[in-house]
Amino acid sequence: MGLLSDLTPPHRKLVASLAIRVAQLFFEREGLNCSSFLNGSQSEKEFDSLIENSVFDRVKDAIEEANIDHRINNIIEPLICEVSRKMFYQSTEAQRLLLNKFSRTYILLFTLQAEPRVVDYFQKATANFRLIVGTDLIIRAVSERFLSKENQMTRNMFAMAQEAGIRLIFSESVLNGVIKHFIVTHNEFKNHIQPREAYLPDHVARQSQQILIRTYYHAKSEGYTKNWQQYISEFVTLSQLHYATGKEELKGYITQQFGMEYISKEELAKGIDHKKISDLAKVILDVKNGHADLAEDVSITINAVYGQRRLNKEYSTFPEFGYQTWWLTQESRIQRVTSEMVKAEGSKFIMRPEFLLNFFSLAPSVAEVRETFKNIFPSVMGIQMGNRLPDKVFHKVLERVDEWKDYDKGRISAKTRLLCDRLKAEHYDEDTHMSSIDRLLSSVD
Repeated sequence: MGLLSDLTPPHRKLVASLAIRVAQLFFEREGLNCSSFLNGSQSEKEFDSLIENSVFDRVKDAIEEANIDHRINNIIEPLICEVSRKMFYQSTEAQRLLLNKFSRTYILLFTLQAEPRVVDYFQKATANFRLIVGTDLIIRAVSERFLSKENQMTRNMFAMAQEAGIRLIFSESVLNGVIKHFIVTHNEFKNHIQPREAYLPDHVARQSQQILIRTYYHAKSEGYTKNWQQYISEFVTLSQLHYATGKEELKGYITQQFGMEYISKEELAKGIDHKKISDLAKVILDVKNGHADLAEDVSITINAVYGQRRLNKEYSTFPEFGYQTWWLTQESRIQRVTSEMVKAEGSKFIMRPEFLLNFFSLAPSVAEVRETFKNIFPSVMGIQMGNRLPDKVFHKVLERVDEWKDYDKGRISAKTRLLCDRLKAEHYDEDTHMSSIDRLLSSVD
């Protein structure tokens, strides 16, 4: 990828204007997605839209909308992706002001699309939520460790929730998911990256699908950590990850750092028919890629939401929005296989983070919290950085770097940069036929 300084002034101006348009498209999509979610959209296409909002896709949209010549497109597209990423995750004060304006437009779209009852709810609701926090949001909050305070969006959301008196519940089921994520990530690093780390350029390693690996290399490049063990030790002792002591370390870190209340699996499943848990676990097994333990943990969480509502005699003054107990997560894929359960229960079980952030913005009962955090409100929850290489392609790249290990480091760096730029320009997805990948790899030799 080239540098902005290498571009002509007109092209630099074009990159800037398109990066702004990318941000606008993000907020527009998020507002429409969230209102669609609340209105009960059930089609497969609409379910997919809830999870498909990536930097790469919005950059594609912005370029297509601007009708950019393909020769210029190949030069500026990677730069727009990088500028957009920094705007969301390493924003300046001026950029946050711009994002704040987009956020207000997003709220307007959200309230207009989701019917007047949403506005009524925000005006009348009190901050008495009881939220079981999802594994995905815990991992995202952990990954924000070395971001500047104003860019720690997930951590700031948790802080706002504490200030508003919302109970954030960290369950043993979620703790198990967090530990599994750390173990999978460590295995990925140990097996595929560590053996080549001495000659593997950072910009290649940052293509990993694992968020903690990506953030490790960002933290390392900025001088916050020296090696993988030191980085992981910010959260848990690496040697204890597979043991009960490691589980206790992570539990202590998360509950103390994010102000959460820990609940054991037994307590969470109290009063729930075990058959209901096992039946739902079977239904969602494919969504969890065949991991029976994760499927069971998710099933316990979903059943616990409905169980707690019954136990606490919760009822909804406004259909869909008035319950206190929710699962706070962006795991929208679960909805695909739980629609029958939702119909039977008469209400949804997921609260998306965007909904909570809009609650902070609009609900009179938390006006003081809104004022306290007005400089960090812009919501980037749901934004998934899509300009990564899929695991299959990423591992192919690593294998090719192995073959180049006898070259000078500068040569390795140049070849891998060329290779990754070509791969990113093609935007390969997980279903890409690997023979086409092999042909492109060979072309770089």
